[in-house]
Amino acid sequence: MIRMRVADSGFRLSFEERELVEEMLAAGHSRAEIARATGRARSTICREVARNHRGVGGTQAGRPGLRPYAARIAQVRTEDRARRPKPTKLSRHRVLAATVQAWLGGSQRMSPQQVSHRLRVVFPDDGSMRVSHETLYTELYVQGRGSLRKDLHTALRTGRARRAPRTGATRPRVPGELLIANR
Repeated sequence: MIRMRVADSGFRLSFEERELVEEMLAAGHSRAEIARATGRARSTICREVARNHRGVGGTQAGRPGLRPYAARIAQVRTEDRARRPKPTKLSRHRVLAATVQAWLGGSQRMSPQQVSHRLRVVFPDDGSMRVSHETLYTELYVQGRGSLRKDLHTALRTGRARRAPRTGATRPRVPGELLIANR
């Protein structure tokens, strides 16, 4: 079942705007003209059309190989992409997760930064076997979502189950005695 709703913020195009894009493209208008009619940036319209074209076949506004833009399909695809929570990279890639778990919790006890770097060295041609150290920390510390073993955080050098807060972020920049209010 297709759900049509108006965008609740100005961030995403609404279904009505997508219908207008579809109609204007079918009438042969340029993306710049569509942008002016919708009050959006031309780049927004270009990205919307490029992101939601319907595969190979036919032509669209002088671009061979694209079928006409369809507002309904674009709306459904947008709602699917916006759905939360998103599956994490390690939950989708079992081999990567197993490799990361072995290196983090094994006898080597590598740090997330070392694991991230080692993945690039060991699998130089396989982009799917890459993950940033921040992603690894997120997987380790967010146990409700993380797909790594729950005991792996103890294998980290600090042994903490949570990330330590930044201490410098809460300190005032100017000492209290130098504040204008105290002079």
